[in-house]
Amino acid sequence: MNVSNKKPPLTESRRDVSRNLTPNEPMNIPKKYNSSIILLIVGLIMVKTQFYFGDNCRGLAHGLSFILLAFIYIIILSFILIKSTYINYKSKISINYYPLITTVFVSLLLLLVFNIDKLRGSELLTAKNNDENCKLILYTNNSFEIKRGHYELSCYFYGDYEISKDTLTLLRNDIGDKTDFIFYDKYIIDKQKNALIPVIENDKKLDSASITWLKIIYQ
Repeated sequence: MNVSNKKPPLTESRRDVSRNLTPNEPMNIPKKYNSSIILLIVGLIMVKTQFYFGDNCRGLAHGLSFILLAFIYIIILSFILIKSTYINYKSKISINYYPLITTVFVSLLLLLVFNIDKLRGSELLTAKNNDENCKLILYTNNSFEIKRGHYELSCYFYGDYEISKDTLTLLRNDIGDKTDFIFYDKYIIDKQKNALIPVIENDKKLDSASITWLKIIYQ
């Protein structure tokens, strides 16, 4: 007796299962998301050019790169909206709103980055030396910011501080090295002279011939 080696035909349900179990099947992203992904990538790069964590230096190149990226973003968004409107007019297909949603998201991120300094609280004290591009800012949340300006680049240093009676201590032992000793980690607050007078390690005051005092311009 001959036994047939033919396999029974697959039913429709078995065919569906076999299709679902196909290995290494690539995941296809719907085309309506492609434009939003491109905008999101450009937008996140824009945010990265303006977001700084910890000590950093930034200048003219950073500003120009942000302007260039913003211009590219606007061009891409305009092209997407014009194309989507034209397709809607010709084919009556609904307008793709995902690029607009992405733009709102990127705008909120930029708004947060541009206002992140407000999280430190209001300014408690601001002091400058003879160079108007170098200043020390104390905030009400016990953090400080030092700005050291150059012609095309400004460097920023951050940390915490303590005030005990008339002594201001910046809680960073390396601040002198980092700023070429334009700023120090300890000062005497002289309210009569309206100045911050640097103090060396043995707490001896330095006179004006040794180092420039920081003049308090806002308190």
